[in-house]
Amino acid sequence: MNSTVIFNVTQINNKINYLLESNFNSIFIRGEISSLVIYNSGHAYFTLKDNLSEISCVFFNYVENKNNIILQEHTEVIAFGQINVYKAKGKMQFQVRSVHIGKEGNLWHQYTALKNKLEKEGIFNLESKKNIPLIPEKIAIICSLKGSVIHDII
Repeated sequence: MNSTVIFNVTQINNKINYLLESNFNSIFIRGEISSLVIYNSGHAYFTLKDNLSEISCVFFNYVENKNNIILQEHTEVIAFGQINVYKAKGKMQFQVRSVHIGKEGNLWHQYTALKNKLEKEGIFNLESKKNIPLIPEKIAIICSLKGSVIHDII
């Protein structure tokens, strides 16, 4: 590509969107629903996650969906749609057209199993919690030696 060409933000977002829509127009993605929000407009926004990654999703006109699909947090699904860019923000998203509902998601199952184990160990019991002193005598800060936090503190 010619290095002397200067693009504006809209041009770049349009080019990226074209590449994504051209190559990922009709695909299936398996993942677990998280951060589900359904707006009065009828659109559903959520995240699909697996063990290592997540992708933002939008399901336009979800409420009007004729398949009577009920989206729920922590449910594993296979979603069909296309990847594109929400150009106003420059964010990649998966635009869902249909969803096949599966079982309770594996990530949620692992989370609840760990939570139950820690509850049995008494980790969440209020009796085992220590009160924070009104005026602490010692404070420890854990951060990177090269990060901006340590410079802010100094």
